[in-house]
Amino acid sequence: MIPRVAADVTRKEITEILKALAKNSSELISDLEKSFRFQLGFKKSFFLNSGTAALYLALKSIGVEGREVIIPAYTCGAVVEAVLLADGIPVFVDVDASTFNISLEDLKRKLSDHTKVVIAVDLFGNPVDYYALREILESYDVYLIDDAAQALGAKYDNKYLGSFGDFAIFSFGLGKGVTGGGGGALIVNNNDILDKVEEFYSQLREPSSFENVKVLYKILSMFLFSRKKLYGFIRERVERLTVHEDQELVNRILKLFSGDSIVKDKRIKSFSKISKFSAAAVLGQIARLDCIVNRRRVHAKYLLSNLNFERIKVQECPKLGEHAYSRFGIVLKCSSRKTVRERMIIEGIDVEEMYSYMLKIYEYVNYMPPNATMLCKNILCLPIHGRLELEDLDFIAATFNRVIGSHKS
Repeated sequence: MIPRVAADVTRKEITEILKALAKNSSELISDLEKSFRFQLGFKKSFFLNSGTAALYLALKSIGVEGREVIIPAYTCGAVVEAVLLADGIPVFVDVDASTFNISLEDLKRKLSDHTKVVIAVDLFGNPVDYYALREILESYDVYLIDDAAQALGAKYDNKYLGSFGDFAIFSFGLGKGVTGGGGGALIVNNNDILDKVEEFYSQLREPSSFENVKVLYKILSMFLFSRKKLYGFIRERVERLTVHEDQELVNRILKLFSGDSIVKDKRIKSFSKISKFSAAAVLGQIARLDCIVNRRRVHAKYLLSNLNFERIKVQECPKLGEHAYSRFGIVLKCSSRKTVRERMIIEGIDVEEMYSYMLKIYEYVNYMPPNATMLCKNILCLPIHGRLELEDLDFIAATFNRVIGSHKS
């Protein structure tokens, strides 16, 4: 079965990850900082155990207590969680139906003197139109955070994403362009807040031995089960785990909205510096980042040339943007997403819904953004990862066209 996502880690990199057993974390993190500086151009980077932790650190350093933080309505729920953990007030802005990123028109309506931060999410690796966004924000005294969790290697106007906000964050979880079995990075571009970031970062704990071993196990499992011959044995487990994690995330968000301090404290205490095994895994992939991203772009180009567009809509990239394609999201114009997904899985292709659970959050805050709601109900993501071969792409496109073509509108 073709996996929905896969770890793009080589055997040589697995060897280097295992060598991390004999290395200390500070050495690996220092090497990772240098890699981000010299290969990507990010002068100051901090590495944590998740993208959520990185975003929380940015918000905490800014100081958003009791202030409005604007976020796109269609995004990973972890963005909402991080805002609530930092005692900010999430303000949802609808997304653009074409790019799936934050709607600049709705943003204009939601910005106010109470706004402290705008979080721009480069969804699925698709860059936000940063020049247009900056033009809007010029009239407001707000911070801009580039949530490039899914967009490491993507570019806007020939610059890597991560360069366009006061802060930027990346995630190294499974399904991201670069995976470390977990982990995240915070990029600081605003030197006025650097001291505050360093202060909070210095207070973070080191991961425990158990947490390190857990990360190593996750990396090795991802490497092994990203193969088509083995993935079928764990697909149902992956599905159950994904559903469970999504439910847990929604439950935490709803409790945080209601002011549950126990949930808040427990979650914040789970944040730490990055595992040395995650650092080793990311370090190897950063060295060949352009190769990883370009392979995904080739795959996307092939699918775009071979899919039947009569019944689907694909994500549009802004004029100056270069998509990283951590996900290949399509909107079904017809048919039941559930039925299409079930048919694809039966055929041997694991496809996934994304962020459907956000509907529960919209209901809780009594706001149903039309475009975000549409995406929650109709988006399906086809495999796009680096483990795919030409025959896999042929099979994905042909199977999807056949399934969609046989389904009544």
